Amino acid sequence: NILNRDGVLRINNVLSEETADKFREYVLEQQATAAAETERDPSLSQAYYGVENERKNRCDLQLSLLRGGYGAGEGKEFDS
Repeated sequence: NILNRDGVLRINNVLSEETADKFREYVLEQQATAAAETERDPSLSQAYYGVENERKNRCDLQLSLLRGGYGAGEGKEFDS
Protein backbone atom coordinates (compact mmCIF):
# COMPACT_ATOMS: atom_id res chain seq x y z
CA ASN A 1 0.00 0.00 0.00
CA ILE A 2 0.99 3.63 -0.42
CA LEU A 3 1.63 4.29 3.27
CA ASN A 4 4.02 1.35 3.59
CA ARG A 5 5.72 2.20 0.30
CA ASP A 6 6.09 5.99 0.67
CA GLY A 7 5.78 6.52 4.42
CA VAL A 8 3.18 9.25 3.90
CA LEU A 9 -0.39 9.45 2.75
CA ARG A 10 -2.14 12.47 1.29
CA ILE A 11 -5.82 13.02 1.97
CA ASN A 12 -7.34 16.05 0.26
CA ASN A 13 -9.92 18.39 1.81
CA VAL A 14 -9.81 16.93 5.33
CA LEU A 15 -9.08 20.22 7.09
CA SER A 16 -10.88 23.50 6.72
CA GLU A 17 -8.74 26.30 5.26
CA GLU A 18 -8.73 28.03 8.65
CA THR A 19 -7.55 24.91 10.47
CA ALA A 20 -4.91 24.19 7.81
CA ASP A 21 -3.59 27.77 8.15
CA LYS A 22 -3.45 27.48 11.96
CA PHE A 23 -1.74 24.12 11.78
CA ARG A 24 0.82 25.39 9.24
CA GLU A 25 1.58 28.35 11.54
CA TYR A 26 2.03 25.94 14.47
CA VAL A 27 4.40 23.72 12.46
CA LEU A 28 6.51 26.69 11.34
CA GLU A 29 6.70 27.99 14.92
CA GLN A 30 7.80 24.57 16.16
CA GLN A 31 10.38 24.34 13.37
CA ALA A 32 11.82 27.74 14.34
CA THR A 33 11.92 26.72 18.02
CA ALA A 34 13.64 23.45 17.18
CA ALA A 35 16.20 25.21 15.00
CA ALA A 36 17.01 27.79 17.70
CA GLU A 37 17.22 25.22 20.50
CA THR A 38 19.40 22.79 18.54
CA GLU A 39 21.65 25.63 17.39
CA ARG A 40 22.19 26.46 21.06
CA ASP A 41 22.54 22.81 22.11
CA PRO A 42 23.06 20.23 19.32
CA SER A 43 22.47 17.36 21.75
CA LEU A 44 18.76 18.26 21.65
CA SER A 45 18.53 17.34 17.97
CA GLN A 46 17.09 13.88 18.54
CA ALA A 47 14.44 15.22 20.93
CA TYR A 48 13.15 17.66 18.31
CA TYR A 49 13.80 15.75 15.10
CA GLY A 50 13.99 12.09 16.11
CA VAL A 51 17.30 11.93 14.25
CA GLU A 52 20.39 14.07 13.96
CA ASN A 53 19.29 17.02 11.85
CA GLU A 54 22.00 16.92 9.21
CA ARG A 55 19.76 16.67 6.16
CA LYS A 56 19.95 19.54 3.69
CA ASN A 57 16.75 19.03 1.67
CA ARG A 58 14.42 17.60 4.31
CA CYS A 59 13.24 18.37 7.82
CA ASP A 60 11.78 15.67 10.06
CA LEU A 61 10.14 17.40 13.00
CA GLN A 62 8.45 15.59 15.88
CA LEU A 63 5.15 17.28 16.69
CA SER A 64 2.68 16.63 19.45
CA LEU A 65 -0.94 17.18 18.56
CA LEU A 66 -1.92 16.36 22.15
CA ARG A 67 -0.90 17.45 25.67
CA GLY A 68 0.93 20.70 25.06
CA GLY A 69 0.87 20.47 21.29
CA TYR A 70 -1.51 21.93 18.77
CA GLY A 71 -4.94 22.68 20.24
CA ALA A 72 -3.82 22.18 23.85
CA GLY A 73 -4.76 25.71 24.84
CA GLU A 74 -8.34 25.02 23.81
CA GLY A 75 -8.50 21.78 25.80
CA LYS A 76 -9.03 19.65 22.74
CA GLU A 77 -7.23 17.37 20.39
CA PHE A 78 -6.67 18.23 16.76
CA ASP A 79 -9.95 19.47 15.34
CA SER A 80 -10.89 19.86 11.69
